[in-house]
Amino acid sequence: GLYLVFLNNDIEIIENNWIERMLFYSKKENIGVVGSKLIYPDNKLQHGGISVGIYSTSGHFQRGIIKNDPGYMNTCKYPREVLAVTGACMMIEKTKFIMLDRFDENFKVIFNDVDLCLKSFENKLTNLAIENLIFIHYEGVTRGINNFTKDKDKDVIKLFWKKWGKYVR
Repeated sequence: GLYLVFLNNDIEIIENNWIERMLFYSKKENIGVVGSKLIYPDNKLQHGGISVGIYSTSGHFQRGIIKNDPGYMNTCKYPREVLAVTGACMMIEKTKFIMLDRFDENFKVIFNDVDLCLKSFENKLTNLAIENLIFIHYEGVTRGINNFTKDKDKDVIKLFWKKWGKYVR
């Protein structure tokens, strides 16, 4: 195909035209990676874009606010530029994915999404979170929640810092 969708198996699709809506932005020449708003089953925000530099690496904007809360300066209502989106639900044009050298296999489970988005940003592409496109994310149901205390996670964090420290700082 011409476009790639990465979608976790713990995502519930609740909108029929989601592919068309993501494709609308992904087709644009200046757009890199496109993500959506993800909410927990209790209607609280899980993902509306990722900020690099919080939680010593990266983290989700406004996590935990109520689904319909407009967020700080209405940032949770409309599509907007973000530095990164979660790999739990993302779309990218295949040629851009290849140009960005795909996912870095050194980030097998964590940070592969942020790494791809940072490569996109450094290549002058805009990453978007479509805040008015909503999916339910049963985060952690399949593989557990990241707690970054395992030794293998600490090694990946060091690698992330080595590669992207200028953004984390």
